[in-house]
Amino acid sequence: MEERYELDIIQSLIIIMFILGLVCPLLLWIGYIAIKSKTYVQLAGCYVYAVAAMVIIRKLIREPDKRFFVAAQAKEFKAKAIFRYEPQEWRSVIEECIAQQKAKHFKAMGITLAIAFTALVLGLFLGKDNDGEFALVVGFTLVLGVAVWATGFYIYMVEPLKKVKLNPNRQWHQYQYGMVHLEQKFTLKKFAHIKTEGRKIKNAKNYLYIEDETRGTSVDGYDMNILRKFYLRLPENFSLKRYKEL
Repeated sequence: MEERYELDIIQSLIIIMFILGLVCPLLLWIGYIAIKSKTYVQLAGCYVYAVAAMVIIRKLIREPDKRFFVAAQAKEFKAKAIFRYEPQEWRSVIEECIAQQKAKHFKAMGITLAIAFTALVLGLFLGKDNDGEFALVVGFTLVLGVAVWATGFYIYMVEPLKKVKLNPNRQWHQYQYGMVHLEQKFTLKKFAHIKTEGRKIKNAKNYLYIEDETRGTSVDGYDMNILRKFYLRLPENFSLKRYKEL
């Protein structure tokens, strides 16, 4: 039986404290740049620090993933399904995955940048005497956040997908943990609690459809469950009936 690969409470608390130790100096630095020193050298240094912090934080929070891939490659448990593709079909599927990820992330980045530039313009207009400094700090923080976000997206999503595309092992493995490429140790989608699975037809092609739920509770005790939809184009000869029987 496949286990849940997650951080325990103690590990989570330690990582949160470590993240705060990295992020707080960064926020102070951004504030200094926004108010006192708007120089390219300071901005470049802040960006490099933020990217380094992102890499360190990701390594820490992805530790359970390493355990999962070691166990999966050792065949300690079986995949629910393996999706095998022909070479041309595989390239098309991966290119579609990259396009979907770009569309989703670039849309969110665009909205964030619009808010950031609005804050920067507002900060310059208001000046120091009318909370303009606060608006400048917010604007600079969001711009830096988008820059780091874009860097991380390329490093951890686009570049790995390109390597997956060239890999001769043209298979996606579905586990309780998520949809992964074992040989590249790459996770396309991590699942929390799968609610619905089935087939959907989009553009005359068959897709696996998974509705995944992230469960949480608000401070007031109300459910704050978030539903996320995941689509993966199915191989032409894949039997969905057999998939449902697994």
